[in-house]
Amino acid sequence: MAGSVINHDSPALTALRTCYEAVQAGQASPDDLDLTLQAYSDRVQFELNRLEGQVFHGHSSWDDPIFSAIFEGFEMQLDAVAQCYDDDWENGLKSAQRANNFLMAAHQRLMERVEAQSRVICPFCNTNNERGSERCGGCKRHLPEAQTGSSMSVVQEEGLAKSDRPMTENALKLTRAIESEMSFEELYQVMDEVEERLMGHQENYAGPFHEETVAALERSLEALDEMRTGEGHVTSGMEKFLTASDDLLALLARLEADHH
Repeated sequence: MAGSVINHDSPALTALRTCYEAVQAGQASPDDLDLTLQAYSDRVQFELNRLEGQVFHGHSSWDDPIFSAIFEGFEMQLDAVAQCYDDDWENGLKSAQRANNFLMAAHQRLMERVEAQSRVICPFCNTNNERGSERCGGCKRHLPEAQTGSSMSVVQEEGLAKSDRPMTENALKLTRAIESEMSFEELYQVMDEVEERLMGHQENYAGPFHEETVAALERSLEALDEMRTGEGHVTSGMEKFLTASDDLLALLARLEADHH
């Protein structure tokens, strides 16, 4: 139906709504709902802190309307959490849904921008070409941008896949994702998966060389933040991620040496 609103769910919002409905049906306790709401709130606050960190490190700017919209979307989610804490669950969940829809709209605008940055319009015939193409697919003339060396493929620019450089599992996963030339949205999903694993390692690691390991994991997370800011930062962010990966492998080598 024209003009109808399409609601976009997220795992966190789905979990919150499901738990609320379970409490209403007597299938879960209020304590379960409090814990689920706290987890939702913690995740939103983490994202806000991460976005503020991107500005602090110069990877993003408040002047960027899309970045500001994403930040606003998470603030809207935090407002929805406050409504739920005030026991206004019906309106709180509706507000959380609106915030989710707002975030998805901002994310779509970001994807469109990144996709546009990965294309080159031929100045001679107006054909849309992939950035990094040497010649136009339409008129076959040389493309001026081909000389800039700008490319989405870290593997192509840095030769990562062709080298024998040892990598952690997460670094290899990212490298293969970029090499496969998947869509930006798919690449972002891979980065989200890697981020979740890194955060789990960082939170739960209690082994030797603790400070060095946690610091290397933090550098990996910062590199992911840089990669997310757009095509121009993917190469530099990936190289920083690989440097952090090298540090982690060096720590592993030290650990193995200590056992011998």
